[in-house]
Amino acid sequence: MPTTNQLFFQLIALKSFLDKSAILKNKLLEELIANATNPTIKMRRFRMLEQLSLYEHQIIQKIELLETDEPFDFLDSLIASELKKVGSRNA
Repeated sequence: MPTTNQLFFQLIALKSFLDKSAILKNKLLEELIANATNPTIKMRRFRMLEQLSLYEHQIIQKIELLETDEPFDFLDSLIASELKKVGSRNA
């Protein structure tokens, strides 16, 4: 069972991640709606939303198992860079 500090950091990290992920999801959904008649963009945005959901699942599991008192050094930079990769329009 995590300590009180670890639980606190897990919850803060989870909130931060889900907030950033929600922003990306909304952008992808807006792009999907705006370009729904373009089959290529439609397919890519659906795929990106699927990949983002899988990534969310993996990160939530990692945060749940995280046992540190200072996760921000690792998580904030990792999450930001990985979300950019998942949401990259050049992929």
